[in-house]
Amino acid sequence: MSMVHDDLVRLGVKWLGSRCPVVISELVAGSEVPDCFGYEGRPYKDYNEYGSILIECKISRSDFKADQIKFVRREPEWGTGNYRFYLVPRGLVQLSEVPFGWGLLETSGKRVQCVKHAERQESNMKQETHYLVSAFRRVKVDPEQCVSIKYYTIQTKCKATVSVKKDEGENNELVG
Repeated sequence: MSMVHDDLVRLGVKWLGSRCPVVISELVAGSEVPDCFGYEGRPYKDYNEYGSILIECKISRSDFKADQIKFVRREPEWGTGNYRFYLVPRGLVQLSEVPFGWGLLETSGKRVQCVKHAERQESNMKQETHYLVSAFRRVKVDPEQCVSIKYYTIQTKCKATVSVKKDEGENNELVG
């Protein structure tokens, strides 16, 4: 089966979706355009710390090599994701080629396997906040309305609610 980049992104989103309550894919908002990005998840091991997870999907060796010369790869403190992964077709990248601190996810079809765990890194919180704000800005609401989001917790398995305030006393709630 021949995979394309969009196939890897879909697999990355699915993998993150089982770990993170908020997942964004291919959002153009700033200096780095993450293929897949998740918030507040336990990525793959029993960590006590929550964090953000970046997945960069690479379908070819040339794409993987080109990624290494990006500014945010050479200056990791400017990059996003407390945990950073490459998602590639099985056998495309050798473990010795994976940058320090990065993890490696591989696929040979519909299943994603963690081959190398990522180490926690400092991330560019300003950029990550920009991702969230940009994603919420894209929610289509009337300019005279406001969006209110109630807190979602994994521990209590609460559903997040998004309220769009139309008039002074009127609320329409969407439960997610």
